[in-house]
Amino acid sequence: ADGLSRYDGVEMKIYKPGLGGEASQMKGRIIRSSLLEDEQEQIWFSTDIVVNSFDKRKALFENFKLLYNKSHQANLSGMGDTEMFSNPILKSGNYLWTANATEGLSVLNTANNICTNYSLTIKEDNGALVPIMYNGVFDTKSSIWFASKSGLLAFDTVAKQWKQYLKGTTFFTLAIENDFLVAGSGSKIILFN
Repeated sequence: ADGLSRYDGVEMKIYKPGLGGEASQMKGRIIRSSLLEDEQEQIWFSTDIVVNSFDKRKALFENFKLLYNKSHQANLSGMGDTEMFSNPILKSGNYLWTANATEGLSVLNTANNICTNYSLTIKEDNGALVPIMYNGVFDTKSSIWFASKSGLLAFDTVAKQWKQYLKGTTFFTLAIENDFLVAGSGSKIILFN
């Protein structure tokens, strides 16, 4: 709960969360997501209350509160919205893609703070939505892939559609290696090209 720590080869620098609402400080006590570094050397991560970006060159934070409403649109200001934890997955240009295990994907345009939610649409046989493991991977073509208890789920970022593969298999982890999707399902590792 100390915040974000950075070691530069000589010393450790700790960036503690800001309690007074200072715009240039990290917000939230506990980092709940993986760290994602973009091409501008900014580090993106989620805490218990916001998505933070940390500019390594300037040592400044920027914060984005993601809200979700039942009209399936996420935004940054709205009546009746609820705060949503979302794990950063992909930063491409001005767009940050994040995932929530039960709500699906959100894409935040960091230039204008407009955020759109793409709810999960894949359902179990009993009609319940299939929850995803929110640490997805991008295949460098157009899809973000997720492990789930009901196969692999892929979201096509161009067509804006969810698809399901290998429905009868439970997957726990995914990685991309040399244009192969590597999926772990208990005692098996499966490669996809």
